[in-house]
Amino acid sequence: MGRYHLDEDEKRIARATVRLDDKLRQGKIRHRETPFDKRARAAVEKANADMDIEPELLDKIRANIISGITWEHSGETYVGRDTFYRYARHYLYYVARALGVVEDRPRKNGGG
Repeated sequence: MGRYHLDEDEKRIARATVRLDDKLRQGKIRHRETPFDKRARAAVEKANADMDIEPELLDKIRANIISGITWEHSGETYVGRDTFYRYARHYLYYVARALGVVEDRPRKNGGG
């Protein structure tokens, strides 16, 4: 994979998509599901599948993205702080990639 870095606009889109998915799952939004809602749900499901971590840790990462719950207040994560936030960056990247906001880029210096 070429990168996991998102610029500020890409991050905002990915975070908003995760928050939208959460609101749709909880039934907080009461409107007919739009095509974008369907794309957002599919993108989050794909990102969930792409993350190779325990479901409990994924839930804590989603809570961090949705509600701003920090690693320090997440309880037992069984990973260090840096790893937790690295997983959060990867998760947002996977959401953005599934939405088509970013594409995989080849690595520089011949790193395919």
